[in-house]
Amino acid sequence: MAKPDMMLHYSAILVSPSWIGVSIYSSELIWMTSSNTTCVLPIISATLMPSLLDAALSRCDDYVHFSVKNGGTICDEYASQSVGDLTERICGPYKDLFNKLAAVPPSQLQETFETAWNELTKPDRLSTRGYMLAGKEGKPTDAPDPYPESVVQWLEIFDSATGLYDHAFVETVLDAIALDWPSERIPSLASSVSSRSIKNTSRSSDGLGCVLTEAQIILSMR
Repeated sequence: MAKPDMMLHYSAILVSPSWIGVSIYSSELIWMTSSNTTCVLPIISATLMPSLLDAALSRCDDYVHFSVKNGGTICDEYASQSVGDLTERICGPYKDLFNKLAAVPPSQLQETFETAWNELTKPDRLSTRGYMLAGKEGKPTDAPDPYPESVVQWLEIFDSATGLYDHAFVETVLDAIALDWPSERIPSLASSVSSRSIKNTSRSSDGLGCVLTEAQIILSMR
């Protein structure tokens, strides 16, 4: 019976250079190799921590052959980097602005929030896909250069569900902020600050309603 080149089990994810398909059962993995040989493997651990998975995959050389040098369509410059690093460069400049809310004194909350919000809404006309493909005009100075379309599609495969990159870029950033807030709580004054700013903005554009509601939830956490 053929043995897989590599087995990494993280939730429902299995990765190998010879991967074709996988079925997951309660205590076994059914592995289909490139030679159409079936392997039944016991699951030793239900999950691996993301950091452990990242560490293991970082030792692999383009394990699913997306790079040009391995016959794929992704420039080697991008394929050699992690998906997490590439997406963090997109959202990171905006997250950094909002993260300041966790550190400034109450007297500076209003100004800090408005600075961050005004910067974030500049590209509000763009989807996440559109933002990644667009030039640097109107973006923060530390924003990366536009990504090639093939790279954006590759990132979407690993980073989100199909079609989510067609959603508003602002929503993507707010999701990233909500899932990676730098402290356990923010000052209670931030709740009233964000509510005022959001009400003013929501009157000017009905299309921002859902995003603004989400922003208010994020900035009202206690």
